[in-house]
Amino acid sequence: MITVNKLSDAARITLQRECIVEHMRAENAHDWDAVYDTFIRDERSSYDVIPMSAVFSGFKVSGSAGPVPDSRARGA
Repeated sequence: MITVNKLSDAARITLQRECIVEHMRAENAHDWDAVYDTFIRDERSSYDVIPMSAVFSGFKVSGSAGPVPDSRARGA
């Protein structure tokens, strides 16, 4: 595991971007284990749903794409 607080800003940004690309790739492949691996799985985690103005605390696994199984993330 990489200690983030010892990274330069540029290195931290690079890691964040790599994580986002991996997350989107896994979502598009419906590889939920790989999606979940891109999250922190403890009390620090939260999920913001901007259109609903909702924030969910903690990490909860749903295991599926839910009501939109054919959705695809763009930009990955």
